[in-house]
Amino acid sequence: MKKNLLLVCMLLCGLSIFTACSDDDENKTEPEVPVLLKGTTVFKGESLNLVYSGTAMPGKEVTFSTEDGKTGSLKMVGTLDLSALIPSKADQSLSLAPGVIPGEVSTLIENIILTQDGDTYTFEGTDVNDAREISYSGKADSTSLKLDLTVKFPTNDLLGTWNLMQLEGTNYEKEPIYCAWDADEKFEIMFGPLPIKLTAIQLVSMGMRMPLIPAAADQKVSAEEMLCGILKDVTFKEDGNIVANYRNADNLTSEWITSPLNIAQYVVDGNGSLRLFLNPDIILANIKTKAGIADLPEGVLEGIIGKIVPMLSQGIPLKYGITEGGMKVYADTELMKTLFSVLMPILQDEKIMASLMQSIAQNPEMADFLPMIEGVFKSLPAVVESTTKIEIGLNFEK
Repeated sequence: MKKNLLLVCMLLCGLSIFTACSDDDENKTEPEVPVLLKGTTVFKGESLNLVYSGTAMPGKEVTFSTEDGKTGSLKMVGTLDLSALIPSKADQSLSLAPGVIPGEVSTLIENIILTQDGDTYTFEGTDVNDAREISYSGKADSTSLKLDLTVKFPTNDLLGTWNLMQLEGTNYEKEPIYCAWDADEKFEIMFGPLPIKLTAIQLVSMGMRMPLIPAAADQKVSAEEMLCGILKDVTFKEDGNIVANYRNADNLTSEWITSPLNIAQYVVDGNGSLRLFLNPDIILANIKTKAGIADLPEGVLEGIIGKIVPMLSQGIPLKYGITEGGMKVYADTELMKTLFSVLMPILQDEKIMASLMQSIAQNPEMADFLPMIEGVFKSLPAVVESTTKIEIGLNFEK
């Protein structure tokens, strides 16, 4: 009897042990895996390797976000450091910079599937709307983000390569510069010993065709001839890029150079309108001194910041017209009057104009034209004020 009782007790103890182990197994939870880069992480400058159509794209910022480590999002914007224009303004201004995708100040891609490999996320996918299709791939860790983008826009009338129209005929049946200018006032200038009056379009035509610019020691060329020697063609690509074949102005016999991607981009808005986007990093890199900007007349810098700089993010509004085998791309009256409103204070500043006239007088190639140039600048404000139409651009052909 005692042996049986002992055996029952042993069995009960064994069952309780197994039950306890079973309960422990059921209540056991997997250890929590920390989410890499949880929240938002901003990549820019050296921490961002952004590639658009196989070419690096500087001057941008990408915010990577994830909460669960399984899905994430990317927000892409441009950056513009206004301290390069205004030393006292050191903050970067996102809203004034062009975005990564032409026509989009900010681009958000959500619901990106993330794959974790050690301390790194990798991802790839597509993002499509009515305006464009983006294929993306990349990887992100705590110190850097690499993002490759391939973008395709819908077919448009501009796609392809357009050659700059060459001068043809003694009556200029063809010429590279397009200009239409209607104004009630005329330019009063000295042509040799005689004072004459010219309409705006007459003055522009004369200026474009008169041999003034030295192309070599024994030869002068007109502005249009010089342009034909500098620019060969432009190509509008389906990824929104514009590339050009060009020469440096100081060597018109050199080989043609192809401009790199991501400097100039475009979107077509329809009805003969397009917007041109320029990379501000490259533009500001070519401003050699801030002193020259600081010395601008009162109101000019404000005009540049208020009227010109916003065109970087919104795009420079241009017009185009296509005929059989030909195309013109130009700034219309509204844009030209905006530009004149910014430039006019410069042209009316006595110190700046005195320095300019002195430089012209000291140039043997230009000194004889000083009376004519002085008349042009003196007449310009009245001519601009009376302008009813002004369009300036370039003519191209296939």
